[in-house]
This record gives sequence, C-alpha cells and structure tokens, in this order.
Amino acid sequence: ILSHPKVSTVVLMMGINDIGWPGENAITPDDKEPTAQDIITGYKQLIDRAHAHGIRIVGATLTPFAETFKGLPTEGYY
Repeated sequence: ILSHPKVSTVVLMMGINDIGWPGENAITPDDKEPTAQDIITGYKQLIDRAHAHGIRIVGATLTPFAETFKGLPTEGYY
C-alpha cells in the first residue's frame, strides 16, 4: 500500500484470526498470543508508517463472532 502513489486512505481492520489464532499455521507454529500492548504497539507502527507517507489511516471495529464456531471442532475455542 505504501508504495502506491495514489493511495490516500487505508482502512485497517484486523480480524479475529489475526489476533486470536497464533501458532495455528505452518508458517508460524511457535507464535504466542499477542498481549494488548503488542496489539497497541503494532497499530501505532502502522499509523506512523501510513502518516509518514501522507496516508490517512482509519481503524475499524472487529465484528462480533459469538457462536461462529458452533458445531465445528473449534467450538468453545474462545
């Protein structure tokens, strides 16, 4: 995004799987669950990088996910 010259705004919407599923894939099997401070620090880094390129960044709220996993092997994970 930062290298595209006509980008003026970015909407940042991290998903539940981005935060709550660490270590659940073959690429990063040893990842630990991020702390609130880890997430805040990451957001601040993204904001700073966007602003350094003159890009406005808008944060979006995570959507509700109650009972998303009902009837699946991952039911009760959260």
